[in-house]
Amino acid sequence: MDLREEHKGIQLNNLKVAAGLQVSLFATDLPKARQMALGSRGTLFVGSNAGNVYAVTLRDNRVTQQRTILSGIP
Repeated sequence: MDLREEHKGIQLNNLKVAAGLQVSLFATDLPKARQMALGSRGTLFVGSNAGNVYAVTLRDNRVTQQRTILSGIP
């Protein structure tokens, strides 16, 4: 995947981070993701400006499943 895809808003090459740190792509297909909260059972809940809430299931810090759990939020 080209990390500069404008239609997905992914521009990792333009981010500047402190020495010793790095930025990487964690999950895809979560349009306009803005907020995250980690649930007590390890599910990452992601809110978006697109009006959706996603549940991202993790195992060993890798995404194993992602699904839309709410949509059409104004």
